[in-house]
Amino acid sequence: MKKILIYLFAFLFICTTFSGCLNPAKLNADLQIQYAAPKEIGTIEKTYIYNGTERGYILYIPEDLPENAPIVMGLHGYSSSAQIFKNRYGWDELAEEYKFIMCYPQGTENVYDGKSHWNSRLLISTVDDVGFLSALALDLADDYNLDKNRIFAAGFSNGGYMCYTLACERPDVFRAVASVSGLMSSYTWNNYNQYNISAETWLELSVSVPIPVCHIHGTADSVICIDGSTPYEMWSGGPDAYQTAEFWAGINGCDRPEVTKITENVTAVHYTNESKDTQVWLYEYKGWEHYWPSKDYIVNKPSEINAQDIIWEFFSLY
Repeated sequence: MKKILIYLFAFLFICTTFSGCLNPAKLNADLQIQYAAPKEIGTIEKTYIYNGTERGYILYIPEDLPENAPIVMGLHGYSSSAQIFKNRYGWDELAEEYKFIMCYPQGTENVYDGKSHWNSRLLISTVDDVGFLSALALDLADDYNLDKNRIFAAGFSNGGYMCYTLACERPDVFRAVASVSGLMSSYTWNNYNQYNISAETWLELSVSVPIPVCHIHGTADSVICIDGSTPYEMWSGGPDAYQTAEFWAGINGCDRPEVTKITENVTAVHYTNESKDTQVWLYEYKGWEHYWPSKDYIVNKPSEINAQDIIWEFFSLY
């Protein structure tokens, strides 16, 4: 009897002492790793090794970045740079206000003329920029606890072409894309499908999946014309801006174009569907040339709109 009492008291002592450890809720709370905002904030220059090649990029990390924040990849134009895109187009301020990470990757030099570029299937390069940008975006999402379902890409000119290539080839990575003064390359338009068929039947049989697209283009753009024409052969052969918007509207099942006059010279066409789960936005800017429209970036004349504000409004829907 004495031994039984000893065992009973010992059992009660153990249960009382370690009762918290036996509580599953407490166990989960103790084991849960608490999220902490990155110690790095502001502008950070980094490098990334892809396929044995060192690639440069710039990050802008806002203060108090929340867990599962979005990330936007900003792609510069032909012969331009990540630093120029960062300095001119106002994305850092948006990242700080709306708490997302902004990434500015750097394109590689073209072997033909030594100018920086993105290989948006222009047949002038063999660089795997689709692989590089996708891998970089996913690794950054892991490193900073970002939301992999909210990875976006926005580009100007050649960077805009690259965004369309990403939309076609990696819709599993990029949730939505936006192009300013950049169209779809002829290769992407004519050949990116598993059936090797013409562009006219691509819409019906394409392997592409719905992905929201925003496009902004000036009617006076003489470098990449809104009607699809261009004096530069490597940029030619693709659709015009209107065909492009209608094409993606078809992929996204958007059959409700709504036309709105935004300013005296800017007209928006918002293609939507009943559920509005995917949309296509086309902004036509009358008289605007081959520049990023931004009120803070004065070029030949002040802009009536901020392209970055429109694009972030679009991205924030998703």
